[in-house]
Amino acid sequence: MPRRKNWRTAEAKRDILSNEINISYAKKDSHSTIQTDLLQNQNEQSKNNSEEEVSKYFNSFNAIVLKFGTFDQYAIKFADQSRGNQCTCNCLVFLSLSTLNFDSNTLNLDYILNKGDEIYRNHVQELKTQGLFKNMLLNFDEIPVKIEIPEGIFIINKQTIQFGVALQYKELTGFLTLQQSIQNCIKQSNKLLIMIGAICSAVYYYNHIYYFFDSHSHSECTLNNPLDSSGNSILIGFADLHDLLSYLYAFYTSLQIDLDSQYEILPVCISSKNTEKDVTKQIKNYFDDQKLKNTKEKKVSYQYMKVPKSVYMKNYMENRRKKQKIKEKELSAKRYSRKDKNYRKTEADRKKSQRNDSYIRQIERQRECATKREARKNEDFKKRELAAKREVRKDENYKRAEAQSKKSQRDNFDLRQIERQRELVAKREARKNKDFKKENLLLKEKQIERQKELVAKREARKNEDFNKRELAAKREVRKDKNYKRAEAESKRSQRDNSDIRQIERQRELATKRESRKNDDFKRNETEKKKIARQDEDYRKHESERDFHRKQEYRSHPENLENERLKKQSSRQKNLDIDRCYIRQSKALKEKTLISQIMKKT
Repeated sequence: MPRRKNWRTAEAKRDILSNEINISYAKKDSHSTIQTDLLQNQNEQSKNNSEEEVSKYFNSFNAIVLKFGTFDQYAIKFADQSRGNQCTCNCLVFLSLSTLNFDSNTLNLDYILNKGDEIYRNHVQELKTQGLFKNMLLNFDEIPVKIEIPEGIFIINKQTIQFGVALQYKELTGFLTLQQSIQNCIKQSNKLLIMIGAICSAVYYYNHIYYFFDSHSHSECTLNNPLDSSGNSILIGFADLHDLLSYLYAFYTSLQIDLDSQYEILPVCISSKNTEKDVTKQIKNYFDDQKLKNTKEKKVSYQYMKVPKSVYMKNYMENRRKKQKIKEKELSAKRYSRKDKNYRKTEADRKKSQRNDSYIRQIERQRECATKREARKNEDFKKRELAAKREVRKDENYKRAEAQSKKSQRDNFDLRQIERQRELVAKREARKNKDFKKENLLLKEKQIERQKELVAKREARKNEDFNKRELAAKREVRKDKNYKRAEAESKRSQRDNSDIRQIERQRELATKRESRKNDDFKRNETEKKKIARQDEDYRKHESERDFHRKQEYRSHPENLENERLKKQSSRQKNLDIDRCYIRQSKALKEKTLISQIMKKT
C-alpha cells in the first residue's frame, strides 16, 4: 500500500498531541508526599492546564457541541464477555434514541452504554443458540435488526454498505474516500455507522450539525490517550463536514489505526414503535374478540358466518381445475395469451415482484421440490436429466459458476452439516452393495500402490544420473506441440481450483526461502526489483496487489481480531516503557528535592 503524500505532517501532529498529553500526565503525577503546600499549588496548576487544553482542542477542531460520559465501554462494571465489544450496539441505541426528540443537552451517554451492553449480551446469546455466532466483535451483517428499550421498540432497516479507503492516493483509483462515502450515505439516511479496523462509531446529521458518538476511551483532549486509563465516551458536534473529517483522522491516528486501511459505512433507517400503543391495541382486540364470541352464541343455529368472496372463489376454482377438460382449456388460453410480448413482460415483472417476498419464495421452492421428487421416480426422466446435466457441464463457464456456488454454500455451517449427513446416508446405502465394497477396496489398493510408486520415485530422484535422464526424457516429450497444449490446459484447470493454487503458492514460497539463503541470489533479486520498480506501471501493479492482499486478509474477522490484539499488546509494551520512564523521572525528582531540602536545613 503506498503511503500518502502528507503523512509526515499527520505524524508530526500526532507526536505533538502525544507530547502534550504526556506533559499533562506528568504534571498530574508529580511528587505528592513531600510538602502539602507544593501539592496544593500543583493541583491548582494541573486543573488550570487541563481546562486550557480542553478549550484549545475544542477550538482546534471547530466543535459546536462537546459532551462526555463518566465511563467508556471498557469499564470494569461490564462483564468480561461483553467488555470492549459493545460498540455496534451502543451506536444503535444512540441512533434509536435520536429519533425521539433529539437534544444533545439532555442525552445521557452513560444510559446509552448500559443499555447497549444489555442488548449486546442478549443478541450474542441469540446468535449462539441459532449457531450463527462467529466473533465477539459483531460485523454489520450480524447486528440486531430490532431493539427493545423502555423508550420503545425500534426497527432498524439496513441500507447498502459503502466501503473504500480513508485517504485517496493517485496510485489507487476506483475507491471512494471517507468524505465521498459520508456525502453519498447522508443522501440515503441521516443516521450512519462507521467501522474502520475494529472501531465502530455513529454519525447523526440533524439541523445542519454532524453529531459524532463514540463509546471508546476519550481523554480530555477528545482523542484517545493510551496513558490515560480513565477515558470516557463522547458526543461531539460539527457544523461542517471537513471539521468532522479532520477530527476523525486525528482520532484514528491517536488509536494507531492506519489511514490507508479499509472502512465500511452502513446507513440505517430507524422506525420507532411505542409499547403503550401496542398494549392498548391488544386490549381492544381482546374486547372485540369477546364481543364476536357473544354474538355467535346468541345467533340461531341456521345462521352462519359469511365466507369472504376471495376464499369462496379460490375453493371454487381449485375444484373446477380438477376436471381434465377445463384444465386443457385453461392451458390453451394461457399459451395463446403468452404469444403477446407485452403480456409476457407484465407476467415476468409480476413474478419478479412476488419473488422479492421471502414467504412466496419458500412456497415456490417447496412446490418445485415436490414436483421434482415426483418426476424423479420415473427412471426415463432421471436418465434424461442426467444427460442434460452432463451436456451443460461441458461448458467451462458453467463449471466455474457451479464450483463457486458450492464453495459459497460450504462456508455456511448449517449447509455443511446437511451435506455431511446426506453423504453419510448415501455411503451407508452404497456400502450395502457388495460390488461397491469391492470397488472401494480396489481403489484403496490403487492408492497404496500409487504412494509406493511416489516413494520409490523420490528415492530414485536422489540419484543425479536418474534426475538427468528424467529431465532429458521430459524435454524430448515436450517437443511435441500436442503434449505441450495438453499440459498447459491441465495446469490451467488445476489453477482454477483454489486449494491447488494455495499448495502451489506455498511450494513456490518454500523454494524461494531456500534459494534466498544464498547471498548471490538475494543480491540478484534485489537488483532485479530495483530495475523493475523504476517503471510506474510495475509500481502501481505492486501497490494494488499489496492492497488487495491486505483487503482479503482483513475480510476475515479472525484476522482482524488477531491484528487488533497485536496492536493492543504493542500499545501495552509502549505503555509499560512510558510508565517505567515516568517512575524513574519521579524518583530522580524526589531525590533532588530531598537533597535540596537537606542542604537548606
